[in-house]
Amino acid sequence: MNQQWDLNADVRSTVMKLPAGDWTYDFGYEHRFEETSFNPGGYYRGQEMADGTYQSYGARVAMQNVQGSYHTNEVFAETLIPLVSPLMHVRGVYSLTATGSARYVNNSMTGGFCAYSGGGSYAPVRDIVFHGNYTTSFRAPSVSELFQPMGTIYSKGTDPCDVTAINSGPNPVQRRLNCTKAGVPKDFQSNFNKFSVRGQSGGNKNLKSEEASQFTVGTSVQPRWVRGLSIGVDVYDVRVKKQIESLSLEQILAACYDSASYPDNKYCNSFSRNSDFQIKNGFTAGNYNIGTQHTRAMQVHATYYLPLSKLGLSENAGAVQTTVNYAHNIRHTGQILTTRYQYLGDSSDLRDNFTASFNYMRGPLFAQWQMQYYGKAKYKLQVPGGLYPHNTMKQYFTFNFTTGYTFARHYNVNFVMNNVFNARPQYPYQGDTSRYWNAILGRNFQVQAGVEF
Repeated sequence: MNQQWDLNADVRSTVMKLPAGDWTYDFGYEHRFEETSFNPGGYYRGQEMADGTYQSYGARVAMQNVQGSYHTNEVFAETLIPLVSPLMHVRGVYSLTATGSARYVNNSMTGGFCAYSGGGSYAPVRDIVFHGNYTTSFRAPSVSELFQPMGTIYSKGTDPCDVTAINSGPNPVQRRLNCTKAGVPKDFQSNFNKFSVRGQSGGNKNLKSEEASQFTVGTSVQPRWVRGLSIGVDVYDVRVKKQIESLSLEQILAACYDSASYPDNKYCNSFSRNSDFQIKNGFTAGNYNIGTQHTRAMQVHATYYLPLSKLGLSENAGAVQTTVNYAHNIRHTGQILTTRYQYLGDSSDLRDNFTASFNYMRGPLFAQWQMQYYGKAKYKLQVPGGLYPHNTMKQYFTFNFTTGYTFARHYNVNFVMNNVFNARPQYPYQGDTSRYWNAILGRNFQVQAGVEF
């Protein structure tokens, strides 16, 4: 059960009247309370044991109750400053506007954070507008990330002090030095590489908010000589730090033995070894503010609306509208602890994709022909070239058709045919199902009915 209370009060007014218009502001206060409780029920929770833990029924891991809450006190301010308006007739400046905003949030669990944004728009003529914006933001940990009770897990991986791994990692010299300090023999063979170790994992009440910064620049064009045409291009760059990640025991071991601060870091306190230097049961894993991400992309949007009367047809002939949305992802990388990851280019994070829609509207009648394009992708990234014989997935098109009719202004019926040409996924297919979902289903139909008041 989720519960949220939100109290918001603000004041809006004018700072002063400028030649280009009113300089306005808005400032206020917000208080939010959020609470979540989850009860899996007796079957999924398992049988309670004498020590207070739960033993699952069957092979599944016992699920635990989750309950927690937090509240925030927030103050915010926004302003819009018109600097030049069309009525001022300034040479080379059709309009010029500046915007700014700031919000301070004090979270009862994660502390305070100030997010702010600043930007503006500039139009040299009425047909084209350039805009830019810089924004900082944050995401507070969820209730489950904070309060998830500790539950039993099993983990297997690579021990960095094993003879097969001690010369690996981002700094092999540091790893060897730390394993030697721990007393691990030079030719040590770890059972963790072959067998699972039992431990526990859960929420972390010491988590902080994830933080992000974003810079966006773009332009939009609506030429007077082509009425109904609108084109927009935006390029954005997003950087995230303190990203919350759930670490495995293998990642915790690497973080401990690859650290220059060994053994004085929180990761080394999450596990222990026995007299034979094998990893003991009882390690602790969970959520940490440990990740970063960097994304850069370009988006293009174009729309053209044409009443058919412009072509000499009657006023009742209706209108056509074409819409194209194209996304080109330039970069998407991340880092968790000392490991860098390339996310861009697999089936769930494509470099290129677009959707084009061709619509016809005539009174209550509507029809749409849609084309979707997915670019080339890899099943797995950062692997040797010959590891997977079918690692490259070809570009893919799918076509859909929709028609609908509205009755008496309030009732509508739609007929949808997805994957009109019954395109099939390449064989063998491995990867994100959203890429080929309609191809996996094959040609499929839907009938929808609705009422609007």
